[in-house]
Amino acid sequence: MRTVLIVTPFFPPSPWPGATHRVANFARYLPSCGWRPVVVTMDWGPPPAELGPDVVVYRTRNVARLSWRAYQAADAAHRSSLKAACTRLAVGLLRTIKTYTLIPDEKILWLPWVLPAIRRVVQKEKPDLMLASGPPFSCLVAAGLAHQRHHLPLVCDIRDDWGGNPLFEKRQSLLRRIEERLERWIVRRSERIVVMTEPSVHLFSQRHPDAQGRTCLVPNGYSEEDFRASPARSIPHFSLVHAGAMEADRSPAVVFAAMAQLDATRRGVHFHQVGVVRREFRELPARSGIDGVVHFEGEASARDALGWMKGASALVLIPTGTAPTAIPGKAYEYLRTGKPILLVSEENATTQFMKRFANVFAVRPDDTAGCAHVLERLLTQPATLPDDVTLQDNLRPFERRELAARLAAVLDSVALAHHTCSGSL
Repeated sequence: MRTVLIVTPFFPPSPWPGATHRVANFARYLPSCGWRPVVVTMDWGPPPAELGPDVVVYRTRNVARLSWRAYQAADAAHRSSLKAACTRLAVGLLRTIKTYTLIPDEKILWLPWVLPAIRRVVQKEKPDLMLASGPPFSCLVAAGLAHQRHHLPLVCDIRDDWGGNPLFEKRQSLLRRIEERLERWIVRRSERIVVMTEPSVHLFSQRHPDAQGRTCLVPNGYSEEDFRASPARSIPHFSLVHAGAMEADRSPAVVFAAMAQLDATRRGVHFHQVGVVRREFRELPARSGIDGVVHFEGEASARDALGWMKGASALVLIPTGTAPTAIPGKAYEYLRTGKPILLVSEENATTQFMKRFANVFAVRPDDTAGCAHVLERLLTQPATLPDDVTLQDNLRPFERRELAARLAAVLDSVALAHHTCSGSL
């Protein structure tokens, strides 16, 4: 069995959902594909038992806890206390400092701990190659430096577009040029670049023509094992559930307006938000007169979030508005439930993908009447749910074991090429 060194700051039980789940599931299922994962990560505590005995984890000092608390402050900021006001002020100041001084992001402060840890692991475990996942893109920088030092073939899993992405792009032109150089530096040192959507493949190939033959698609997905282990939550009323963070670019305003137009309070239509919420979104239900039927449930474990999805009458998906090539990880779990999905989005990679499936109703973020029409239809004409076998067959390409096998094929090709080159010297 070959060994892959995985470098990621986020690994279970890290609370960062998107970054953690993808890498953790690769590590969980790669052993069945002939690869033994050895992970270098920050210290978030002992890994969960379901990862299995084949996953070896080395932990370093955690320099990201402050970032996570700042992220949580978006949810805590609805409080009007002096402490909450001071928290918001401190978080704003720290974000400004991060934007103008830490390139590409604040996780660059991990370098003094992760590079020595990689050196020790390389000496002890003798990995065949290295897999790094970003964002944070500083993780890719760390892996690039380690590649130069130890000459391990490097595969980069880039979950979100880097250059030109409004979510990460620096405001100053000088900082943007530095990041563009960093991205090119990483691409040149990578044997393969793994991205998650077809539009990302095209965009990356345009930005880096020399990487066209090295850019691979391994999408996000869901775990059938986790899905079956998560019982459905019992919800006594007609329930719309949005699972995941409700951030700046994921506004529920059109859904709340449509609920008000539909007289949701009288008709018993409830909205449950499972995850952190920006303060301004907490204020919207009261303005629309539906605060009695909108529930902010707070953060939930991955298993509990799946329970909410399985118990919902319908699911609400709001992709990030400024990331047109991305598809939210929750989309695949939503599809696996078979429940109707209200998709609030402009035309982008998410809408193109989701419209391939039944029971997906797409509305634009400014189309209150269209959203109300969809809700009325869901209330009065319950959707016919597909049978479980059909669901599994349709979504099999996105099941985590299948995706791990796709990644393993990429790793196999890199290891074989490296072995062939080494043997010819």
